[in-house]
Amino acid sequence: MSFFFKIKNSPYLRAFGVLFLALILSFVIGLLKNNDASIIFIEAKRWFYIIAVIPIILLLSKEENKKYVWPIITAAISLIAVKTAV
Repeated sequence: MSFFFKIKNSPYLRAFGVLFLALILSFVIGLLKNNDASIIFIEAKRWFYIIAVIPIILLLSKEENKKYVWPIITAAISLIAVKTAV
């Protein structure tokens, strides 16, 4: 329960909300303009990658988290590179 309390009081909640709203709005506009569904989902996937980077940046802002975050970033980049190559 305290996790949701921390999210509710987060100073970044508005920024994440605006980004999420932009994602939903672009999805709806893409549907209304009769774009192909595969194109819409490819664009949405790109936005999700951007959204995934933001929490990492927030974690790197604290000095005590830096030693834990770099191995995770390295593993994630390696996984994406291997999945792309295969």
